[in-house]
Amino acid sequence: MKSKIQSLTSVILTFSILFLASCEKAETLPNTPPSLPTEGSFVLNMDNFSDITKSIEPKSKIATIAAGLTVLVWNTIMNVTLVVPVAAFKEAFNHEGKWDVDKDGYVWTYDVVSGSNTYACELVGSVADASSTNWEMYVSKSDGFQNVLWYEGTVANDHSSASWKMNKDGDDPTAYLEIGYSKTDENNATLKYKIVESTDYENSYIEYTISDDEMYDRNYDVYSSKEDVYVDIVWHSTEKYGSYTNSNSNEGNTFCWNELGEDTDCE
Repeated sequence: MKSKIQSLTSVILTFSILFLASCEKAETLPNTPPSLPTEGSFVLNMDNFSDITKSIEPKSKIATIAAGLTVLVWNTIMNVTLVVPVAAFKEAFNHEGKWDVDKDGYVWTYDVVSGSNTYACELVGSVADASSTNWEMYVSKSDGFQNVLWYEGTVANDHSSASWKMNKDGDDPTAYLEIGYSKTDENNATLKYKIVESTDYENSYIEYTISDDEMYDRNYDVYSSKEDVYVDIVWHSTEKYGSYTNSNSNEGNTFCWNELGEDTDCE
């Protein structure tokens, strides 16, 4: 009899623990999914640079110099290496996150197609603290790698800042890029990509800034570790005039162009 009572007590105690655990898990369930990170906190839009170089290319030497040192490396990164992760990031906005009790967070699941390949994506958003959310992107390739963590990051819930770590690709998920973002308001923000892969370009970076500066409201600050070259490009997004400085060119002097894309003296 005593044995039966002990067994019953054990069952009740176990059930109570499981019940309390399930209640505690339910209590952590947010009312709504966290808002997805803004595109600007992750995706570097090289079209801004392409637009300015196209506007000055027919009439000025500046575009040729800038394009050769800046666009070559970073356009390759954006248009080749980051095609899948960027597509996966953007596609999340077309879907709704669902609570996953096992992951203790909301999960967005969907497919993206790149070339002849289909990639199954799983974006997980979980609470980091009261003011930020952790994000993880897992990707599987049809007839290829499976459930690889391609990138992860922590984003402020008010979208004022973000930090990301990105791996090279699904077949080689080793550290490749660090991405940092900060925003004070809609007119002032900075996005920086830094290469952390152990190559000739390790520690190279490109930093894109928008501001409400009246003279120059756009800026690319670029460093290439392979050549040890710093490049600074500033321009006005509407008027299109700007300047270009290369630490290894013309003794670091600045080249300027006007609204028509013509070489002009720097003021």
